[in-house]
Amino acid sequence: MPTGYSRLEKEVKRLFSLSENISTCRYSSEQIVGLPAPVQRYFRYALQENQSYISYVRLKHGGEFRPVPGFKWFTIKGEEYFTVDNPGFYWSGKIPFARAADSYIDGKGHLQVWLISLLKIINARGQQTDQGELYRWLAETPWFPTALLPSERLKWEVIDNLSARIIFSHKGLKLQGVFHFNEQGQITLFETKRYMDKDRLVDWSCCYDDYQQVNNLRIPFFGEVAWKTNTGYSSYGRFKIKKLNTTNRSYMRTKQLFPETV
Repeated sequence: MPTGYSRLEKEVKRLFSLSENISTCRYSSEQIVGLPAPVQRYFRYALQENQSYISYVRLKHGGEFRPVPGFKWFTIKGEEYFTVDNPGFYWSGKIPFARAADSYIDGKGHLQVWLISLLKIINARGQQTDQGELYRWLAETPWFPTALLPSERLKWEVIDNLSARIIFSHKGLKLQGVFHFNEQGQITLFETKRYMDKDRLVDWSCCYDDYQQVNNLRIPFFGEVAWKTNTGYSSYGRFKIKKLNTTNRSYMRTKQLFPETV
Protein backbone atom coordinates (compact mmCIF):
# COMPACT_ATOMS: atom_id res chain seq x y z
CA MET A 1 0.00 0.00 0.00
CA PRO A 2 1.35 3.48 -0.77
CA THR A 3 1.98 5.24 2.54
CA GLY A 4 1.39 8.75 3.87
CA TYR A 5 0.19 11.25 1.35
CA SER A 6 1.40 9.45 -1.78
CA ARG A 7 -1.92 7.60 -2.24
CA LEU A 8 -4.07 10.37 -0.78
CA GLU A 9 -2.63 13.06 -3.06
CA LYS A 10 -3.09 10.89 -6.14
CA GLU A 11 -6.70 9.94 -5.42
CA VAL A 12 -7.80 13.42 -4.36
CA LYS A 13 -6.25 14.94 -7.47
CA ARG A 14 -8.13 12.42 -9.63
CA LEU A 15 -11.38 13.03 -7.73
CA PHE A 16 -11.19 16.81 -8.09
CA SER A 17 -10.20 16.65 -11.77
CA LEU A 18 -13.52 14.98 -12.61
CA SER A 19 -15.78 17.68 -11.16
CA GLU A 20 -16.34 21.29 -12.24
CA ASN A 21 -16.30 24.53 -10.26
CA ILE A 22 -19.97 25.50 -9.82
CA SER A 23 -19.48 28.54 -7.57
CA THR A 24 -21.03 30.85 -10.16
CA CYS A 25 -24.39 29.26 -9.32
CA ARG A 26 -26.17 31.10 -6.52
CA TYR A 27 -28.85 30.02 -4.09
CA SER A 28 -32.13 31.91 -4.17
CA SER A 29 -35.11 31.34 -1.91
CA GLU A 30 -37.19 31.13 -5.08
CA GLN A 31 -35.61 27.70 -5.66
CA ILE A 32 -37.29 26.21 -2.60
CA VAL A 33 -40.84 27.39 -3.29
CA GLY A 34 -43.03 24.30 -3.46
CA LEU A 35 -40.61 22.01 -1.63
CA PRO A 36 -41.83 20.08 1.44
CA ALA A 37 -42.17 22.38 4.45
CA PRO A 38 -39.29 20.87 6.51
CA VAL A 39 -36.95 21.08 3.51
CA GLN A 40 -37.77 24.77 3.05
CA ARG A 41 -37.17 25.28 6.75
CA TYR A 42 -33.78 23.57 6.44
CA PHE A 43 -32.54 25.72 3.57
CA ARG A 44 -33.65 28.91 5.31
CA TYR A 45 -31.67 27.74 8.33
CA ALA A 46 -28.54 26.40 6.60
CA LEU A 47 -28.02 28.87 3.73
CA GLN A 48 -28.00 32.61 3.15
CA GLU A 49 -29.60 34.31 0.17
CA ASN A 50 -27.25 34.50 -2.83
CA GLN A 51 -24.99 31.84 -1.30
CA SER A 52 -22.48 30.44 -3.81
CA TYR A 53 -22.86 26.76 -4.62
CA ILE A 54 -20.17 24.63 -2.99
CA SER A 55 -17.79 22.92 -5.42
CA TYR A 56 -15.23 21.07 -3.27
CA VAL A 57 -14.96 20.29 0.44
CA ARG A 58 -12.14 19.13 2.69
CA LEU A 59 -12.55 18.08 6.31
CA LYS A 60 -10.62 16.46 9.13
CA HIS A 61 -12.33 14.54 11.95
CA GLY A 62 -11.80 12.61 15.13
CA GLY A 63 -14.18 10.32 16.96
CA GLU A 64 -14.78 6.67 17.81
CA PHE A 65 -15.26 3.52 15.76
CA ARG A 66 -16.03 -0.12 16.50
CA PRO A 67 -15.58 -2.79 13.80
CA VAL A 68 -18.20 -5.20 15.22
CA PRO A 69 -21.49 -4.46 17.07
CA GLY A 70 -20.99 -4.79 20.80
CA PHE A 71 -17.20 -4.64 20.42
CA LYS A 72 -15.09 -2.00 22.19
CA TRP A 73 -14.76 1.51 20.77
CA PHE A 74 -11.47 2.69 19.29
CA THR A 75 -10.26 6.21 18.65
CA ILE A 76 -10.46 7.11 14.95
CA LYS A 77 -8.82 9.89 12.94
CA GLY A 78 -9.66 10.67 9.35
CA GLU A 79 -9.81 13.21 6.57
CA GLU A 80 -12.22 13.40 3.66
CA TYR A 81 -12.51 15.22 0.34
CA PHE A 82 -15.77 15.80 -1.55
CA THR A 83 -16.88 16.95 -4.99
CA VAL A 84 -20.38 18.18 -5.74
CA ASP A 85 -20.86 18.78 -9.49
CA ASN A 86 -19.83 15.18 -10.15
CA PRO A 87 -20.71 13.63 -6.77
CA GLY A 88 -17.78 11.87 -5.16
CA PHE A 89 -15.51 11.58 -2.15
CA TYR A 90 -12.26 10.09 -0.92
CA TRP A 91 -11.80 9.27 2.76
CA SER A 92 -8.68 8.07 4.57
CA GLY A 93 -8.82 7.02 8.20
CA LYS A 94 -7.18 4.90 10.85
CA ILE A 95 -7.77 3.26 14.19
CA PRO A 96 -4.90 1.89 16.31
CA PHE A 97 -4.48 -1.39 14.43
CA ALA A 98 -5.86 -0.66 10.96
CA ARG A 99 -6.05 1.87 8.15
CA ALA A 100 -8.87 2.27 5.63
CA ALA A 101 -9.63 4.12 2.41
CA ASP A 102 -13.21 4.61 1.27
CA SER A 103 -14.22 6.30 -1.97
CA TYR A 104 -16.81 7.00 -4.62
CA ILE A 105 -15.14 8.40 -7.73
CA ASP A 106 -16.81 8.79 -11.13
CA GLY A 107 -19.61 6.41 -10.23
CA LYS A 108 -17.42 3.67 -8.72
CA GLY A 109 -17.22 2.77 -5.05
CA HIS A 110 -14.17 1.21 -3.42
CA LEU A 111 -13.52 0.20 0.19
CA GLN A 112 -10.08 -0.98 1.30
CA VAL A 113 -8.88 -1.93 4.78
CA TRP A 114 -5.33 -2.79 5.81
CA LEU A 115 -4.39 -4.49 9.07
CA ILE A 116 -1.42 -2.71 10.67
CA SER A 117 -1.24 -0.73 7.37
CA LEU A 118 0.37 -3.74 5.65
CA LEU A 119 -2.03 -6.64 5.11
CA LYS A 120 -5.08 -5.85 2.97
CA ILE A 121 -8.06 -7.63 4.50
CA ILE A 122 -10.92 -5.88 2.60
CA ASN A 123 -10.99 -4.85 -1.05
CA ALA A 124 -14.64 -4.27 -1.91
CA ARG A 125 -15.83 -3.19 -5.37
CA GLY A 126 -18.90 -3.80 -7.49
CA GLN A 127 -22.47 -2.58 -7.87
CA GLN A 128 -23.39 -3.02 -4.21
CA THR A 129 -20.29 -1.09 -3.15
CA ASP A 130 -21.11 1.64 -5.68
CA GLN A 131 -24.57 1.97 -4.15
CA GLY A 132 -23.29 1.94 -0.58
CA GLU A 133 -20.64 4.58 -1.19
CA LEU A 134 -23.04 6.89 -3.01
CA TYR A 135 -25.36 6.58 -0.02
CA ARG A 136 -22.46 7.65 2.17
CA TRP A 137 -21.95 10.74 0.00
CA LEU A 138 -25.66 11.55 0.17
CA ALA A 139 -25.74 11.15 3.96
CA GLU A 140 -22.81 13.55 4.30
CA THR A 141 -24.32 16.34 2.17
CA PRO A 142 -25.41 18.31 5.29
CA TRP A 143 -21.72 19.28 5.43
CA PHE A 144 -22.14 21.01 2.04
CA PRO A 145 -25.87 21.84 1.94
CA THR A 146 -26.11 23.44 -1.51
CA ALA A 147 -25.74 19.86 -2.80
CA LEU A 148 -29.23 19.18 -1.45
CA LEU A 149 -30.94 21.86 -3.54
CA PRO A 150 -33.38 20.45 -6.13
CA SER A 151 -31.92 19.61 -9.53
CA GLU A 152 -32.38 17.23 -12.44
CA ARG A 153 -30.90 14.42 -10.35
CA LEU A 154 -32.31 15.37 -6.91
CA LYS A 155 -35.99 15.49 -5.96
CA TRP A 156 -37.82 15.95 -2.66
CA GLU A 157 -41.19 14.35 -1.77
CA VAL A 158 -43.56 15.27 1.04
CA ILE A 159 -43.94 12.98 4.07
CA ASP A 160 -44.91 15.28 6.96
CA ASN A 161 -43.83 18.43 8.78
CA LEU A 162 -40.70 16.82 10.22
CA SER A 163 -39.52 14.53 7.42
CA ALA A 164 -39.19 14.32 3.63
CA ARG A 165 -38.12 11.70 1.13
CA ILE A 166 -35.11 12.39 -1.09
CA ILE A 167 -34.67 10.73 -4.49
CA PHE A 168 -31.21 11.00 -6.00
CA SER A 169 -29.75 9.63 -9.23
CA HIS A 170 -26.15 9.39 -10.45
CA LYS A 171 -24.36 7.22 -13.03
CA GLY A 172 -27.29 4.79 -13.34
CA LEU A 173 -27.83 4.48 -9.58
CA LYS A 174 -31.12 5.64 -8.05
CA LEU A 175 -31.21 6.19 -4.30
CA GLN A 176 -34.04 6.92 -1.89
CA GLY A 177 -33.97 7.83 1.76
CA VAL A 178 -35.72 9.90 4.41
CA PHE A 179 -34.29 12.99 6.05
CA HIS A 180 -35.74 14.06 9.41
CA PHE A 181 -35.77 17.69 10.58
CA ASN A 182 -36.49 19.55 13.80
CA GLU A 183 -38.62 22.69 14.16
CA GLN A 184 -35.50 24.87 14.02
CA GLY A 185 -34.70 23.61 10.54
CA GLN A 186 -31.76 21.34 11.35
CA ILE A 187 -31.41 17.93 9.73
CA THR A 188 -31.31 15.47 12.62
CA LEU A 189 -31.42 12.03 10.95
CA PHE A 190 -31.09 10.24 7.61
CA GLU A 191 -32.50 6.72 7.13
CA THR A 192 -32.29 4.33 4.20
CA LYS A 193 -31.38 0.76 3.23
CA ARG A 194 -27.73 0.22 2.33
CA TYR A 195 -25.67 -2.86 1.50
CA MET A 196 -23.72 -4.00 4.54
CA ASP A 197 -21.98 -6.45 2.23
CA LYS A 198 -22.66 -7.80 -1.25
CA ASP A 199 -25.60 -9.93 -0.10
CA ARG A 200 -27.31 -7.98 2.68
CA LEU A 201 -29.44 -4.86 2.22
CA VAL A 202 -29.81 -3.49 5.74
CA ASP A 203 -31.48 -0.48 7.39
CA TRP A 204 -28.83 2.18 7.95
CA SER A 205 -28.95 5.59 9.58
CA CYS A 206 -26.89 8.70 10.20
CA CYS A 207 -27.80 11.25 12.87
CA TYR A 208 -26.47 14.81 13.13
CA ASP A 209 -25.85 17.28 15.96
CA ASP A 210 -23.70 20.20 17.12
CA TYR A 211 -24.52 22.65 14.32
CA GLN A 212 -22.00 25.44 13.82
CA GLN A 213 -21.56 28.26 11.34
CA VAL A 214 -18.79 28.01 8.74
CA ASN A 215 -18.50 30.50 5.86
CA ASN A 216 -22.18 31.52 6.12
CA LEU A 217 -23.24 27.85 6.23
CA ARG A 218 -24.78 26.09 9.21
CA ILE A 219 -23.54 22.52 9.32
CA PRO A 220 -23.44 19.68 11.88
CA PHE A 221 -20.08 19.01 13.50
CA PHE A 222 -21.13 15.63 14.89
CA GLY A 223 -22.42 12.56 13.07
CA GLU A 224 -23.20 9.02 14.21
CA VAL A 225 -23.82 6.06 11.90
CA ALA A 226 -25.59 2.81 12.71
CA TRP A 227 -26.82 -0.47 11.21
CA LYS A 228 -30.14 -1.96 12.28
CA THR A 229 -29.81 -5.34 14.01
CA ASN A 230 -32.34 -7.73 15.51
CA THR A 231 -32.30 -5.66 18.71
CA GLY A 232 -32.52 -2.24 17.04
CA TYR A 233 -29.99 0.19 15.63
CA SER A 234 -26.36 -0.47 16.60
CA SER A 235 -23.96 2.45 16.28
CA TYR A 236 -20.52 1.78 14.82
CA GLY A 237 -19.10 5.25 14.22
CA ARG A 238 -19.20 8.62 16.00
CA PHE A 239 -17.42 11.41 14.18
CA LYS A 240 -16.51 14.92 15.32
CA ILE A 241 -15.33 17.43 12.75
CA LYS A 242 -12.14 19.26 13.68
CA LYS A 243 -11.59 21.29 10.50
CA LEU A 244 -13.74 21.93 7.47
CA ASN A 245 -13.42 24.27 4.54
CA THR A 246 -14.88 24.70 1.10
CA THR A 247 -12.99 25.83 -1.96
CA ASN A 248 -13.58 26.61 -5.61
CA ARG A 249 -10.11 25.49 -6.61
CA SER A 250 -10.07 22.25 -8.56
CA TYR A 251 -7.07 20.99 -6.62
CA MET A 252 -4.80 22.03 -3.78
CA ARG A 253 -2.07 19.89 -2.31
CA THR A 254 -3.45 18.18 0.78
CA LYS A 255 -0.32 19.04 2.79
CA GLN A 256 -1.13 22.73 2.40
CA LEU A 257 -4.43 22.15 4.15
CA PHE A 258 -3.62 19.42 6.64
CA PRO A 259 0.14 19.28 7.24
CA GLU A 260 -0.09 16.07 9.28
CA THR A 261 -1.21 12.75 7.80
CA VAL A 262 -3.98 10.82 9.48
